[in-house]
Amino acid sequence: MPYFQAFLRFPIVSISLLRCSYDDRLKKILPTSHTVEMKEQVERHIALLEKRLTAGIGEEELRIFSDVLKKMQENMELTERGNRYG
Repeated sequence: MPYFQAFLRFPIVSISLLRCSYDDRLKKILPTSHTVEMKEQVERHIALLEKRLTAGIGEEELRIFSDVLKKMQENMELTERGNRYG
């Protein structure tokens, strides 16, 4: 059983650090219940936004869009390496 618990507060995320009872060098980082709730809320908002953005767009269209984006990303990576035109 951990004998020490400290709470760190960041602007968005809260975590708790638990010191290990058998080794002071070990720490366990855990999200607080508030952080878990925030994560779930963000996931719900992302799902809702994705649903709104893709409304009326078929699976084939989304697949093509995804493929084109991947190719564009590859082109950008080539450009970053100095090969401007693939």
